[in-house]
Amino acid sequence: MAVGGSIFFGASHGVSVLLGRGDGAFEAALNYPAGGYSVAVADLNGDGKADLATSSSLLFGNGDGTFQAAINSGTSGHLVAAGDFNGDGKPDLAVASLNSSSVSVLLGKGDGTFQTAVNYGVGVGPRAVAVGDFNGDGRPDLALAQGDYGISVLLNTCVAASLNHPPVADASATPARVISPNNPYARVVVDGSRSHDIESDPLQFSWFVDGAATASATGRVAVVVLSVGTHDVRL
Repeated sequence: MAVGGSIFFGASHGVSVLLGRGDGAFEAALNYPAGGYSVAVADLNGDGKADLATSSSLLFGNGDGTFQAAINSGTSGHLVAAGDFNGDGKPDLAVASLNSSSVSVLLGKGDGTFQTAVNYGVGVGPRAVAVGDFNGDGRPDLALAQGDYGISVLLNTCVAASLNHPPVADASATPARVISPNNPYARVVVDGSRSHDIESDPLQFSWFVDGAATASATGRVAVVVLSVGTHDVRL
């Protein structure tokens, strides 16, 4: 497998990594003892560094082209592929064996561990596995080559939970600075009309003055009473 100018490949005795020089040539192979016959690349533990997964081992990346010692992934087989199969933003694994009639899907927890494998029947003896959106619905599917027996395709039917984004606050005040020579206090109109929520959920507005724990006013457009001077009004 080639990723980012480097090559990774697995065999029964381990994983070899050839770092690219950027000119079509590669550094000498770095070999890591690990089980499995194929390799997938993904950020399995959420630290922003590329990790390696074989069909039975995980090697977490150090971010400099080297990897930590392999740990057992709790799976066994010959083939492995990575993809976000449930749409939660965390990489999952699909593992298959040459002498089985199923593929195991392990949903990632985002910390380098996985949920219990779920098995799907695919026919006789898969020889290769690939991830891709084969029906154009935006979800990663699985394809497994089975030699003379053809290709099995598993279409992803997962309905991913939508991510709830925080609302965007956009506030203004009139006037922004209180100057009232005849009265120690002044009424200030605060306006949050330009605030919005990406999911179009209803918004509630609370206005806080000078870091107070209790809101001084509520509402999209509100009035707060301030003393003469400069104040920090937050929505």
